[in-house]
Amino acid sequence: MANGVSTKSDLGSSLAALNLAVSSSVGPASIAIAAFGVVAFILSKRRGDRGLLLVAAASSYLFLVVALYAGQAIIWNPAVRSGYSWNNRVGMASILPVALLSAVGVQTVEDLADRVGSGTLRTWVRSIVSVLLVGVLVLQAFWFMQHPAERSQVIKEAAVSWQADALPRQAAVWLGRHYDGGRILLDETGSANAQLPHIGLPLRQYYLQADGVRFQQALAQPEGHVRWVWVSSKGQDAVRTASATPSFQRDYRPAFANAAITIYVRTHG
Repeated sequence: MANGVSTKSDLGSSLAALNLAVSSSVGPASIAIAAFGVVAFILSKRRGDRGLLLVAAASSYLFLVVALYAGQAIIWNPAVRSGYSWNNRVGMASILPVALLSAVGVQTVEDLADRVGSGTLRTWVRSIVSVLLVGVLVLQAFWFMQHPAERSQVIKEAAVSWQADALPRQAAVWLGRHYDGGRILLDETGSANAQLPHIGLPLRQYYLQADGVRFQQALAQPEGHVRWVWVSSKGQDAVRTASATPSFQRDYRPAFANAAITIYVRTHG
C-alpha cells in the first residue's frame, strides 16, 4: 500500500485490476461474445428465471469488486502499477458467467433464425454460428499460446515463481529423497508452501504455522518434536531465529544447504 500498489478505497483501481485478471484468464474474444449475450438478454422479452441464474453466476465478480475495494483481497498486475503478478487466478471465477452469457447470445441468434426463416435457413444459421464461435475461440487460444507468460497474468505469475523457486525446489527434492523418518519443522507461510508437493510427504509429518499452538511448541523446543528443520534465508521465516540458538546448533547439523535453504537434521535419534 505504501508503494501505491493497492486497490483499497479506490473503485477505479479495483475494477481495473479485476478486469485485467478476468480478461487475461477468460480471453478478450470470450468477453466480447458474453457482452453480446448481455445486450441480447436485456432486449429479450423471455428473461424469466434465467435472470436469477445469471445474477447468481455474476455474483463472484461483484463480490471481488467489493473485496478489492474494502482491502480484503489483493490483486497485483500492471493495472495497479505492479511489476509483479499475483492472485490474478481469482479472475478465472468469471469463466462461468461468461460461458452462460455467451450461451444466451448464441441462443438469441438461433431464436431469431427460427422466427424469420425456413428449416433450411435455420440449419444454415446454426451451422454458421457454430463455425464462427469455434473459430473465434480457437484463434483466441492460438493468440494466448503465442506468448502465454505475457498474455495470461496467471501463467506469468507461475513462470516467475517457477524461476524464483529453483533453489527451494532443489532443497525440497533433496529432502524428499533423503527423508528417513521423523517430523519436519517448516514455516510454510512464505514460498515454502509451494515446496510441500515437491517434498512429497503427508502433511501429518510436518509442524507448520497452520498448526497454531503445536507449531509454536515445536518452534520453542525443536529437539523434543522434530528430526528435520527447514530454514529459509529469505523472508520472515519464524524457524530461522530458532535455528540460531546455541541449543539448536548443539542438537542439529546441516544436512543440505544452498544459497536459499538450509535443512538441518537432529544429530541424535
